[in-house]
Amino acid sequence: MVPFIALALVPHFSWGWRALLFVGAIGGVTITLLRRNIPESPRWLLSKNRLADAEKIVSQAETFLQQRSPDPLPPIVPTTQAVAAQGYPTQALFTAPYFSRLLLFVVIWFVYYVANYAWLTLAPSLFVSRGYSLTSTIGYLVVSGIGFFVGALGSALFGDRFERKWFILLVTVIFGISLLLIGLFPSPTVIMILGFIASVTIGLMVPLLYALTAEHFPTRARATGVSLTDGLGHIGGALAPVFVLSAVAVGGFTQGFVVMAVACGVTAVLLPFSIKATKRNLETVTERWNA
Repeated sequence: MVPFIALALVPHFSWGWRALLFVGAIGGVTITLLRRNIPESPRWLLSKNRLADAEKIVSQAETFLQQRSPDPLPPIVPTTQAVAAQGYPTQALFTAPYFSRLLLFVVIWFVYYVANYAWLTLAPSLFVSRGYSLTSTIGYLVVSGIGFFVGALGSALFGDRFERKWFILLVTVIFGISLLLIGLFPSPTVIMILGFIASVTIGLMVPLLYALTAEHFPTRARATGVSLTDGLGHIGGALAPVFVLSAVAVGGFTQGFVVMAVACGVTAVLLPFSIKATKRNLETVTERWNA
């Protein structure tokens, strides 16, 4: 939606960019209202000894599924009992093996966000500096932006069918290659086609990387672990203009996209050091905490 709105506002009105930010603010307010209906995690409720609340949410989920599926629910499989939460959750993240996981994902998010935010925020300026008009550039991004929806839909359909760490690695490599080719051959056709592919990879990767990150931390500190890694990782997004524009100043347009591609490559190199958590019980994945 954003590229379509930008195409209508930014090239034609001096205040268009301000209106675009206002539209984004409306989206933030909408999310704030919608999140009120998101249920708590039963695992977190159990860690707080709120058994009745956890049973109520699980019962509602079972009822929802039974109303929509003719198949009976699978039998309940015994699992490791959740440990009651004690002390401040963040303390758990500075013990083995979670501290190394914390550092790993801070770096993964940092380098990935260099490529992600550079593409999302600098692409229009880079293409304009290449000689394209602002209207043409936004038009190219309108086409490529459709890929975000396609990628997000793909993450919902395929995110649990494959081992996440390897699926994310493959998607990251495709993202990096797309950015590199755009930098080397920045024709309108290449920008729209490979820009579309790049947008698909972002829509695919971000939800799955959030899930993979969460799977590396114990129940009582899972949200804290994701917040710390993703939050500190956003420093990479903040520094992306510094890295990319410095490269452009030294080596030109293509060099900026090389920096983005290299960031994707570093992300791909780091991902194999994460654990395999897809389709595994979360208590098993974090058994060190439950021991």
